[in-house]
Amino acid sequence: TIFQKHQVVLSRSTPFQNNSLTNFIAETGASVSIISDNGSTYFFHETEEGVYESDSAFNAVEGGFYELSIVLRNGESYSSTPQLVESSGTLDGVSVGYKEILTYNSEPQSFRSKKGIELLADFSLNSNDRYVGFDWESTFIIKSEIGPNPGKECYIPDQTPGIERLINNAGLNQTVFTEEPVSFLIYDFRFRYRYSLNLNMYGMSKDTYNFHSQVL
Repeated sequence: TIFQKHQVVLSRSTPFQNNSLTNFIAETGASVSIISDNGSTYFFHETEEGVYESDSAFNAVEGGFYELSIVLRNGESYSSTPQLVESSGTLDGVSVGYKEILTYNSEPQSFRSKKGIELLADFSLNSNDRYVGFDWESTFIIKSEIGPNPGKECYIPDQTPGIERLINNAGLNQTVFTEEPVSFLIYDFRFRYRYSLNLNMYGMSKDTYNFHSQVL
């Protein structure tokens, strides 16, 4: 995995009927840590309500086991079962292609054509790799057309809200994938000047795959 500082977000569940998508109840004042099977412990601190960031950068090692430990401010404690870091295979190349899709509008009832760019990935998996997912982050440029500095460039970050594409290789045992579609980006103002994108590929367990399958 990527060597970086990691985040854990803690919140309380709320009834779906009570606007739970907007009523985010952050869990504050908790003690959060991740423990690896080699004896290392990575501690987290709260950067904003309910958001905890690791004190130092680290990366999970493929084949290693990691356990999440949480102690709430009222003394209640929770810990996960040790989770294996799955192999993610190898991302060999990324390309793009033009694509046009039809979307349905309910008001008024009609079909609308949307033009965009399809993100294609070349990657290879080991014989025991079963589940992989993709996300991306990017930066695009906009230029001011008015004001005291016309033509001034601003760099704007952009990213997926989560896993964008899942691959289930269980039972297929395919090891080489060529120009596999992983995302579709609607052509808009972001592509006017320059658009840079970094694609990430992750190995995951069957449970993780099933979770993301339900929320995609």
